[in-house]
Amino acid sequence: MQYTVHIDDQIINNIKECTKKFKILPMEDKIPLSPLLQPEYAGEVQDFISTYEQFMINFGKVILDSQGIKIQFESESLSSIQRGIQEHCYLNERTNDIDVTKEWYLCKFSNQILEEDKNQLYNALKQLMNDSKNKKQAFWTDPN
Repeated sequence: MQYTVHIDDQIINNIKECTKKFKILPMEDKIPLSPLLQPEYAGEVQDFISTYEQFMINFGKVILDSQGIKIQFESESLSSIQRGIQEHCYLNERTNDIDVTKEWYLCKFSNQILEEDKNQLYNALKQLMNDSKNKKQAFWTDPN
């Protein structure tokens, strides 16, 4: 199954603008974003959400807490998520040991970050990730 990402330019720009103020935490064995994203976005957004495919397809929820912004997966779909990640990595000859039952902090806040900036990034991500309308628009199956 092949996915193509269709996201409103304004959402992408909003997130890119917000993330300039944050250091994004790296994850090991990242699933590459580039094959899924429109080419003009791939370079700029790659470092920001290297696990974009993983949590977008799997409909993880974006959550803000005192430490940072984290992605939390909905438990009822964990087994299919795990299978999907394993299949994807196998097809691309990559290994991936992500435990999808765990939460992942996309970024952790330093003491210098303003509350307003935290909320701005959270709201931009929430608009993208938690809105069912965006989820439906984000992926379509390519019949070819």
